[in-house]
Amino acid sequence: MSTTSVSYSMNINVAEQLTAAEMPSAGSEDARRRSFSGLNRTGRLSSTSTPAVEVPAGFQKITIGAGVTTIDLTAMPAARDPGDALDYSTKKLIGVRIHADPGNSGMVTIAPGASNPYPLFGAGNEQDFYPGEKSDKMLLGVASSHPAVSGTAKNIAVSGTENDIVELMLLFGT
Repeated sequence: MSTTSVSYSMNINVAEQLTAAEMPSAGSEDARRRSFSGLNRTGRLSSTSTPAVEVPAGFQKITIGAGVTTIDLTAMPAARDPGDALDYSTKKLIGVRIHADPGNSGMVTIAPGASNPYPLFGAGNEQDFYPGEKSDKMLLGVASSHPAVSGTAKNIAVSGTENDIVELMLLFGT
């Protein structure tokens, strides 16, 4: 069986240049520059890390139809081969990447499914994604508190404007 590992890096660096009127006590532009970078995160997950990546990543590119599209986590297309369905039963969510296409005409909503709901963003919670919006969520150094995928917790609902596109990559393990 194949092995899966994940390298994760997110850098957020903010710089603000204050004017002389905003900070008159500073004698130069350099003295009026403020930088923030404390939100940077990097990490690597593998079969021996916490959380452990134990199965291949799932990936689904959805063109929204007239109704709700349901993603079944017991038959998720594999990132390596969309024709290969992955069964995440007994596994817990450890990472997700969602990308709403910038050409979309409206918001895409991702929510627990109507039947056998999987609480991707918590029980009963949904999240809207504007055109072009991307979201990454990754657990590093702590075990997943998400529920394990099962027959009663396996479906994610995707809805929005017909013909809009959203991509989801999901990582599961323990």
